[in-house]
Amino acid sequence: MNTYQQLPGPPQLPLVGNAHQIRPQRMHQILEHWANRYGPLYRIKAGHIPMAILSDAPTIHQIFSTRPHRFRRLAKFQSIVTDLGVPGLFVAEGDDWVQQRPIFAGALNAVNPSAFNLKMAVSLGRLRDKWEQAATSGEVVDAYRDLQLLVADLASQLALGVDANAFASGAELPHLLDLVTAKLVQRLYVPVPYWRFFRLPSDRTMDNALAKYRHQVYALVHEVRRRLEAAPVSSPSCYLEALITRERVGECDEHSHRAIFNHIGGVLMESWNTLPNAMAWTLYYLTRYPTLATQMRAEVDAALGTTKDMSGYTAVERCPFLCAFVDEVTRLKPSITFSSVEPLEDTVILGHSIPKGTVIMVLHRYPAIQNENFADGGNFDPTRWLPDATHRRCPHETAAFLRFGVAPRNCPGEGHAMQQIRALLALFCRNFDSQFAVPASQIVEQQELTMRPAALPLHLRRRISSPQAT
Repeated sequence: MNTYQQLPGPPQLPLVGNAHQIRPQRMHQILEHWANRYGPLYRIKAGHIPMAILSDAPTIHQIFSTRPHRFRRLAKFQSIVTDLGVPGLFVAEGDDWVQQRPIFAGALNAVNPSAFNLKMAVSLGRLRDKWEQAATSGEVVDAYRDLQLLVADLASQLALGVDANAFASGAELPHLLDLVTAKLVQRLYVPVPYWRFFRLPSDRTMDNALAKYRHQVYALVHEVRRRLEAAPVSSPSCYLEALITRERVGECDEHSHRAIFNHIGGVLMESWNTLPNAMAWTLYYLTRYPTLATQMRAEVDAALGTTKDMSGYTAVERCPFLCAFVDEVTRLKPSITFSSVEPLEDTVILGHSIPKGTVIMVLHRYPAIQNENFADGGNFDPTRWLPDATHRRCPHETAAFLRFGVAPRNCPGEGHAMQQIRALLALFCRNFDSQFAVPASQIVEQQELTMRPAALPLHLRRRISSPQAT
């Protein structure tokens, strides 16, 4: 058996290791480039911290299948998120995760889809109206920011049943999510947790915004508890109702309120940092490949007919090419390109002994873009996902497709996320044509907390090619 020190890897400098070679906004690309050179398991060092970089899909499945008992999320990340006051299920570990997961997943699955569809239609209508105005005036659309606002609307409706109206000037929720995300990214790269000893002005601004929002959520929890106690519901209209329905309705102590706030914060933060990315990359590929956009539009038109009901966009769940398009986008441009875990005991990975506590960076995208797992893995080809076997290109190893993680740590909100992405695509195809406002080569990947387009400026035109467009 080989040791960790015998792993291949890029040359290291004294004291800094490989830190001088890593650029945070391109970290995912640098790690993937090294995987091409050094193989499915290699080592790097960030300052004094030893790391093992893993990109072998079967081994990734083995590791994630043994969480939370043999591996855990990076302790530093969990600590930072907890300090921010929005821990939630995403960073839960051990017995805490075992207890929280059924509550979280069960409550999400209990939300009445029809009720949420009606709320989603309102938010989609706001986005359509905003983009129609931009198309009329010739204004360049900051599509990524608009999609963030859409997701803030949708996440607030799903989590709390509250209309945040994120498109309104001065809306508080997007500002809060911006503050928390920026602070989380900043703290990830600070070697000393200074905030435990003193607060910078930016920390105090975030603290005040979080405290205000927590007060609003607590008040809402009280209101919903009273309402459900007086008139219980069998089909909750939002995640908050589902959480309260699943516990004793009259229980309203501080601990219960804090737990609910943590769950709600998790839904909002995870949606904010993943869904706009996936939505933006779908619009990027639609704009880049107009022939594919035409094909999708024909399918959407056939599914929706002449309906003007925005909630009818959920009918696109029956559109195989649209669904295949989303799968291909998220194969090449997943929001989570890598994650980090730590072994809770000395372990062996691909024939190398890895000491307890070593940071293991797991590359999520890398296996899905390799030719041995997907034919022409670096090329965009939605037809590879069509259910018709005659379109299936081999190899087609779906186990290497880690878009929403690996069971049991897969994302419990996957169904809601896919529904929202597909509805957004239907809205776009149904109403707009688009062109990039900058050369396509300038729309590049940027790693922050997740991987997003650095910008997505678009010129939009109202669709006039079909009388069915609504």
